[in-house]
Amino acid sequence: MIGYFNFVLKLQLATMINMIINRLSPVYVLIFYFIIDFAHLSGQDYMNKDSLLQVLKNAPEDTSRVYLYIEIGQQYENNIPDSAAYYYLKARDLSQRLNFTTGILKFFSNYTYILNMRGKLDSSLILNLKAVEISKRTNDKRKLATAYGNVGSSYQNLQQYENSINYYLKSSLLFEELGEKRYLAILYLNLCNLYSEVKQNEKAVDYGEKSIAICKERNDIVNLGNAYCNTGVSLVEYKKPRKGLVYLNKALEIAEKTNNNYLKLSVLLSIGDIYLMQNRYEKLKPIVQESYKLSVDLEDHSGEAISLRGYGDYYYHQLEFDKAAEYAAKSLTIAQQFKDLQNQSKALMLLANIAGSRRSLDLQSKYTNRHDSIEKIILNEKITRNIQELETKYETEKKIQQINQLENDKKLQAANIRQKNILNIVLILSLFGLIFTGILIYRNIRQKRIIDSQKISELEKEKQILVSKALIQGQEDERSRLAKDLHDGLGGMLAGVKYSLSDIAGNKVITEDNVLSFQRTIDMLDSSISELRRIAHNMMPEVLIKYGLSSALRDFCTEINKGGVLKIIYQPMGIDEAVLDQTLSITVYRIVQELISNILKHAVASEAIIQLQQIDKKLMVTVEDNGKGFDVLKMNEKKGMGWKNIRSRVEYLNGVVDLQSSPDTGTSVTIEIAL
Repeated sequence: MIGYFNFVLKLQLATMINMIINRLSPVYVLIFYFIIDFAHLSGQDYMNKDSLLQVLKNAPEDTSRVYLYIEIGQQYENNIPDSAAYYYLKARDLSQRLNFTTGILKFFSNYTYILNMRGKLDSSLILNLKAVEISKRTNDKRKLATAYGNVGSSYQNLQQYENSINYYLKSSLLFEELGEKRYLAILYLNLCNLYSEVKQNEKAVDYGEKSIAICKERNDIVNLGNAYCNTGVSLVEYKKPRKGLVYLNKALEIAEKTNNNYLKLSVLLSIGDIYLMQNRYEKLKPIVQESYKLSVDLEDHSGEAISLRGYGDYYYHQLEFDKAAEYAAKSLTIAQQFKDLQNQSKALMLLANIAGSRRSLDLQSKYTNRHDSIEKIILNEKITRNIQELETKYETEKKIQQINQLENDKKLQAANIRQKNILNIVLILSLFGLIFTGILIYRNIRQKRIIDSQKISELEKEKQILVSKALIQGQEDERSRLAKDLHDGLGGMLAGVKYSLSDIAGNKVITEDNVLSFQRTIDMLDSSISELRRIAHNMMPEVLIKYGLSSALRDFCTEINKGGVLKIIYQPMGIDEAVLDQTLSITVYRIVQELISNILKHAVASEAIIQLQQIDKKLMVTVEDNGKGFDVLKMNEKKGMGWKNIRSRVEYLNGVVDLQSSPDTGTSVTIEIAL
């Protein structure tokens, strides 16, 4: 059971490291409890290290000595990792001499644990991938499932979530065949977390509920609490807060029953978010009080900042602005002390809202500017991290290729030595064989170089596509942030100015000559506020986020039709009830916006048609106009930014676009996207 125990630890170490790197969610605090639990179990299975060292002195140079090295290493790994690494390497060397495959795999499983603790995540990934290759040759499903799980952990540590999901799924399929439900519960919980990271909330909920079912079946109370908590958070993100709240309350009961304060804090913070989202402020305050006390007891500074901001939100909506500002400032101080950018940003936005409600426009502007600066830093860090992930993936592939090349070179060298021995026996036959072998080697090397070149080219293309995806996602995030800031920040300021002017008009004596001028000023402010709302809506339509793509396109067409310049007919077919990914919806909306903009600018058209339909597993978007049309070949030669942006977004969705047009016949653009 040594290898499998360490596999469980590696699964949970992956999530723990992810928490430490990103501080993405308080839910991940519960992973520490996992590790404590399994470490306790393992301590009952092994002799102490002094006894093991005594046995080692007289142990023969066979497989039993390999097991001793592994067990001794495990005794050292959490206290003296250098000693653990020494014994693991001794186990590897002896296993290689004995050609003991199981021992080599145990070395990989345990030594990569040490590498992960030291932050050498690339090296750990390379060894785990090598373990997969060896496990495949053994035809042992249990070994292969463990190796797949370890690779998934390495990719999760490197924040390459799609690769991590892929290997966790491979591992879970094999463990399902073997009926190893103990490991499946943890694998499913990891998949729940990973799918939440990549915003596939439906799958996150599905795997979370699978983990819950297994934990209930095995009466595993500790892991059941964690599964309820993570699944509840995923349900909230999946726009099902009621069911999410039910799961979180079950997790809270288990946390209180098992005295698991880390889990309890995670649950309380998540419940507080739901109450704030639902405007249930009477329930928010006691939750915030309890979470703040727990955060202080556990020295969880992120939890302190969130809880203090919860106090601020409560008092803000009770119109007690002094208390609200006091708690928001405390939250900001803690977030700044521990360099927590996310909580700094949220505290500054709350302070800006409080200042706006107090009509302190200068202070509101100051907080808003600081908030915007931090948001830019966060966005830049996300883009930088995406690029670094791509570079890390590329470098890892290069290292793997180099290792394979070295092994191939060793094999080739051994073949050459054998050929020289044959030359000493039969000179003529050896000479002929050498020439023939040389030709084959040359062809193999040449073919290998061609294949390597193709692989590098494919990696470069994949890198470019992923960078493009990161930039497009960054643009959409920035649009959403700017739209919210325009609506909530500048819009609130303009409304405050209008209120102040109206108040002056009602309380001050104004001459008849100035009444008309004063009224025109208020009318201009009304127009400015309307135009600001229109711009914010255009950048990130609220209806798109709340009601989906079809409703957003219908509103977009209605707004264009109001202008009277172009009549747009919107024809949705079987799409109103479809549930589309938010990133897909936003990108398609931007493509349609760009196409209609091109029609308004260049087509001289009086009428256009937008069709949106779902056929099987495909989304079809068609935009046609009765304008003057153009020569498609000449348009491709010009390479305008508008059409380039459309093609870039379609490639981002892995779709295909068909453009049909000619002079005086109008234009038709059809886009097909696989769902």
